[in-house]
Amino acid sequence: MSIQFVWNERYSVGNPEIDQQHKRMFELANSLPEVASSQDVRPLVLRLFKYTREHFSCEEEMMRSIGYPLVAEHVALHEGLIGKLCKVSEQPLGGGDDVLKFKEFVYAWLVDHIMTEDNKYFQFVSGQSDSASDKAGSDDVM
Repeated sequence: MSIQFVWNERYSVGNPEIDQQHKRMFELANSLPEVASSQDVRPLVLRLFKYTREHFSCEEEMMRSIGYPLVAEHVALHEGLIGKLCKVSEQPLGGGDDVLKFKEFVYAWLVDHIMTEDNKYFQFVSGQSDSASDKAGSDDVM
C-alpha cells in the first residue's frame, strides 16, 4: 500500500501563505520513501518535524495578531502533534510498515487539522473582515 499526499483545493483555508505552507508539508511528507533504511528516513522525518514547528509558529502568530479567541486551544493541538512527532522520531523507522504507519498518521492529522481546526480560524478571520466591511458600509449610509 502506498500513500501519496495530494493537495486538493478543498484544503485551502483562503490564506495564500498558510496554503503554501500546507502544500509544502504535503511535499515533505511525500518525500518519505516507504521502503528505506532508518538511516535514510530519519533526516526526512526531522525535516518535516522542523518545518511543522515553523509552520505552527507562523499560524500561532497570525492567530494572536488578530485576537483569535481559540488560540490557546489551537496551540495545545499543535503541541500535542509536536509531542507525537517527537515520539515517532525517537522510534526506529526501518522502512516498510513503520514508515507507512508514520505516513498514515501524518496524512490523517494534516487533513483533519486543516479541514477542521485551521478552517475554524480562517472562518473567524472571514467573519471579522465581513463585520468590518458591513460596519464600513453602514457608516457610509449616514
